[in-house]
Amino acid sequence: TATFSSPVHLQSFEAIGAYYNTRAVTGCDTITFQALNEAGAEVWRWAGDLTGSGAGISWSNWKLLNVDVSGVKSVKVLDKPMASAPYCWPSFGRFTINVCTSPSG
Repeated sequence: TATFSSPVHLQSFEAIGAYYNTRAVTGCDTITFQALNEAGAEVWRWAGDLTGSGAGISWSNWKLLNVDVSGVKSVKVLDKPMASAPYCWPSFGRFTINVCTSPSG
């Protein structure tokens, strides 16, 4: 889970999935991410494939997930395949948040 110190407008983030023992980008074929607001209510959800199958996903090219939602306090992995080894170990980060600044002059 990634938690922000205060709610943000989350524009996007990047993710990749891999098997824990080989680091091969073929691990997370069914994964769900969830963004929650400060009250813990879901404000965004994405379910999909992080294996790179046909998508060009690699350690140097993570999948971009467009969120574009305000009031996000945390992002977490809601569900991932763990039925049998090798298990899915997703990484996510590279968050793009909108930052407001005071107008100058």
